[in-house]
Amino acid sequence: MLSIYSSLSTLFEDEVQAKLWFGGPHEGPISVSRSPMRCVLDDGLDGLMTVRRYLDAWCSGNLGSGGQGNSFVSVTEHDLLFV
Repeated sequence: MLSIYSSLSTLFEDEVQAKLWFGGPHEGPISVSRSPMRCVLDDGLDGLMTVRRYLDAWCSGNLGSGGQGNSFVSVTEHDLLFV
């Protein structure tokens, strides 16, 4: 949980944005039409680790790794946040 919190703090400007992302539904490799929070609650430890790995990849610039066709979406300078 601390790793997820740390990653969200790195990726988003404020806590409100992080909560919106964590609680909102997404179309992505970690959850199809589910929120990351729902993924954690429904899938237990596996869901927790899935969200953690996804956020770790996002923080390191490999957003979307492990998706269909092993495609990678690189982070651009517009995705970076300096606080």
